Amino acid sequence: NAAVSSSPLLPFSQHPDWELGMTWKSALNNLRLLLQPDCCWGWLESWLQVFPIPELRQGFEQLMDWMDTFRLLPSSELEVAELKVA
Repeated sequence: NAAVSSSPLLPFSQHPDWELGMTWKSALNNLRLLLQPDCCWGWLESWLQVFPIPELRQGFEQLMDWMDTFRLLPSSELEVAELKVA
């Protein structure tokens, strides 16, 4: 999809449920998608203590690390916001 491949949000926008809209509903949906790995980890962590699957733990940790790289504002807007605060 050309619209997805040119998006500055890659790879997040490649998720099948990601919404490229600018509405609050789109933002809320995308926030839900970003939080899903942490929520799922919370559900599974106790079971992985009973039935250890190191690869699954490592995969979730990597996925959550990727979610932490998401930026709500482009870096240029972040710099302007930081200058206003300082």
